[in-house]
Amino acid sequence: MTTVGPTAASATPSRFFGALESLRGLAALMVVLFHLSWPNPISELRLVKNGYLMVDFFFVLSGFVICQSYARRIAYAHDLRRFVLLRFGRIYPLHFAVLLAFLVLEVIKYAGLLSSGLVYRNGAPFAVNNGWSFLVNALLLQPFGHFPIWTFNSVSWSIAVEFYAYLLFGFLVLWVRPLRRFFGVALLFTVLAGGILAWSGNAGLTTTEHTVQWSVFRCLMGFFLGTLMSATFDRWQPRICGRSPALFGWTGGGTVALLAWKETGPSDFWVLPLFAVIILAAAALPEGPLRQALNSAPLRWLGRVSYSIYMLHAFVIILLGRLVPVVLKVLQSGRSNEGMAWWRQSGSIGLLFLGLTLLVVLALAALTQPLIEVRCQRWIKALVAKWLGP
Repeated sequence: MTTVGPTAASATPSRFFGALESLRGLAALMVVLFHLSWPNPISELRLVKNGYLMVDFFFVLSGFVICQSYARRIAYAHDLRRFVLLRFGRIYPLHFAVLLAFLVLEVIKYAGLLSSGLVYRNGAPFAVNNGWSFLVNALLLQPFGHFPIWTFNSVSWSIAVEFYAYLLFGFLVLWVRPLRRFFGVALLFTVLAGGILAWSGNAGLTTTEHTVQWSVFRCLMGFFLGTLMSATFDRWQPRICGRSPALFGWTGGGTVALLAWKETGPSDFWVLPLFAVIILAAAALPEGPLRQALNSAPLRWLGRVSYSIYMLHAFVIILLGRLVPVVLKVLQSGRSNEGMAWWRQSGSIGLLFLGLTLLVVLALAALTQPLIEVRCQRWIKALVAKWLGP
């Protein structure tokens, strides 16, 4: 999350792309901070602890942008096939590459077990990340209750459910005509998915063990809420435009304040309408300082690499989480265990780990975005053009 995966915004060339892309990049960084487990002052902030809700921001954003980009371009089955193949080509290559990287980690763990009898605190190699779970991840079937927890690249569940949201969106746009009827169906899906989540017994919108099976409804609620915002944007854009800077400022500030205060629980549902309004206001921003700030080069770059940031960060956190303690033990060699214990609880070391994680994630994202995302997307677009015509 997305979700979120954070993939959809690259589909649209419209004039509001820059602002939404920048917001997507900032949301991806929030997810990274949320998943950092080494104790540090930043991770203890309530704002960061609520970072799991950025996945829902991705879902709403995807619904908005996909609807803006494709709702009027899917008129025949031919168009639907093109849409599905292009979306698959957008999300799958990097997903599979990171999945292979996690598989290599399991092989290294297994080699360590055989050669040195190493015992791993997070479980024996291939105990959970095994051949069956690899196949489930490779086929994007993670959300359908195969395991009580997420396996391999834990964040890829959001990419899987988002892909099925694309499929459902495409079929509905194709078969529910005229388009205004589609938005009635989208409202129905939003309400039904939200109602199922609200009555499922889940404490909120977390993705812990007891909510794995509800991830599809979580995605559909956010995604179709985004399509409703797209319809609102199309109809009311001229009226929204003049008010959008104030609307963006007040709603954005209110959302930050809420995330900095709220506990995990039913209040999670309050945040989704705020996300929807933020996206609507950002899309409608007129030329001015706020839009220029969101279109700044650093934020635009962050948005371009946000999918790589999202998909790579769990791998980097796990890798560094195993390497950094080894390095620190070497640096502390010859000292007592009591003397070594300080860095395990040190907030300063935690901040260094946070900075190192962000640096490595951004560096890797700068590589994988052009080398995997862009190249594979161009290759698949060429294949689709060859199969289905330009």
